[in-house]
Amino acid sequence: MELQNRRIAFKNQMILILMLFIVPFLVITVLLNLYSINSAMNDSEAQNSQEVLTQHINSIEQTLATFESFVIQTVVNDSDFNILRYDISALDAYLYTCTILQRFKCLMASHNLDITFSVYSHENSLYRQVNSDYKLDYIHKSLREEIDELFLIDFPLSSWFPVHFDNQPYLVFISGDDRARLICAVDINGISDLYTDGRDTITAITDLSFLQLSYVGDDIPLLYNCTLENDYYVTGRNPKYIIVQNDSSYLNIRFFRMTPLEMFWNRLNNTQLILFFTSGMIICLVPLVLWILRRTVFRPLEDMIGVINKIKGGEINTVLDMQTSIVEYKELNTLFNEMIREIKDLKVLSYEQALETEREKLQYLQMQIRPHFYLNCLKNLYGLAEQGENGKIQEFLLYLSEYFRNVFQEASMEISLEKELRNVKVYVALQNLTLPQKLTVKIQTKEDLARFSVPPLSILTFVENSIKHGMANQDEFQIIIKIQLLLTEGAEHYLNIVILDEGLGFSEDILKKLNCGINMQSANGQVGISNIRKRLDFIYGDSASLHFSNAKGACVDIFIPVE
Repeated sequence: MELQNRRIAFKNQMILILMLFIVPFLVITVLLNLYSINSAMNDSEAQNSQEVLTQHINSIEQTLATFESFVIQTVVNDSDFNILRYDISALDAYLYTCTILQRFKCLMASHNLDITFSVYSHENSLYRQVNSDYKLDYIHKSLREEIDELFLIDFPLSSWFPVHFDNQPYLVFISGDDRARLICAVDINGISDLYTDGRDTITAITDLSFLQLSYVGDDIPLLYNCTLENDYYVTGRNPKYIIVQNDSSYLNIRFFRMTPLEMFWNRLNNTQLILFFTSGMIICLVPLVLWILRRTVFRPLEDMIGVINKIKGGEINTVLDMQTSIVEYKELNTLFNEMIREIKDLKVLSYEQALETEREKLQYLQMQIRPHFYLNCLKNLYGLAEQGENGKIQEFLLYLSEYFRNVFQEASMEISLEKELRNVKVYVALQNLTLPQKLTVKIQTKEDLARFSVPPLSILTFVENSIKHGMANQDEFQIIIKIQLLLTEGAEHYLNIVILDEGLGFSEDILKKLNCGINMQSANGQVGISNIRKRLDFIYGDSASLHFSNAKGACVDIFIPVE
């Protein structure tokens, strides 16, 4: 009752609901902005990483360009190296290589890379090297074999290229000829380790075909099989990395820099955190908004639809009762109920008018059957009077008065089956007084069926037709009337009335027309059959039916629904 007494304008109610929808929309907009901020932060992080990676690559290229220049100068201008191209004593070869490698040791002291310089003299079968630990040593036999394999293939001279020595990746630069060569090898894993800073940033290296060269761990996600879009990529699993790449055409390798990303919360400032949690709280109000919308707007409409469906189903007395505080809905509730009351009154009035019209039509149809019978009776009386049959005239008048008494009392739409059969018997008695032939009617029925109702003259009309059209040139004529109750699975049962005579039956043409429902009045004056058909339609609609056939004579089946 408190909800019904409250009054609120529909406009204000809708504004309130719309506001509750707009706020979450604004929150979503804020979230989109946060996403844009996150993307901008990623772009900035990727740009910084790309700049750092570019600096590292430039630094490496400059360092290796220094080594390359030193190697080329040694091969071209160093007399000690040129002597190694010729067959000399083992002691001289040893001393010359020591002098060359000593100069390389001095060069390596100014750099932090893990570098190995090797001297190869084919004429003196000499392999010596110096590494970043400044140790002079003969190259191991297995390593010499791997170097020899390089000389057997089409490898690039005077340029850097990645190879594996003893299952370790190296950047190699070779200069010289078949008799003597200088080899500079840089450990690629050393390059990766050198450029890893305190943020756990990882530098990975592949060749230009994405073949992995440096080892960075099994749990680090790398992209070795595709080109990065938008200049960077953010991995989808924890720990998350932002990955950038850059190619070094000078060194024929590709660098990847992987920078770990902090949690999103850690990257937001205080203002952004407050906005984020506020937006989340407002989004939680969406179920409440939907509940209010359903209770105040949708439920009254659902109640109205339910009432309309009940009225459509025939429950005309249903009343709409909207549980709402909206003014417009309350007015709609009142107007709807008033409209239903007016419709109900109009429906009752229309029904009464239609019922009166059908009664008038039915009475007209019933009266339509009687005139020719009255004329026949007068004609028969005249014939009896002309013959001086005073006794028969008296008997005829008694039967006729009883017949008129029954007919004049039968202005209703239905009479009992018992009365209809009594009218048939009276009619047959009248005909036996005037006809030369002997006419009999045999009625087969059960006593409990006499309580059912049938339209007046529905059986008598077909008995009259049988006498009129079926007994010509016959001394005796019998009509059989069978009545039975047909039970069905549904709630509606049928009373089956069969009128069967011993006449000539229906012709095929007439039979076809009768079963098709064609009006036979214009053809042969059979007003009675079409009249009965119309009255059955008026009273029972499509539930009642007539069926015509030929047995020993004409046969008519009448099916009337009963309860």
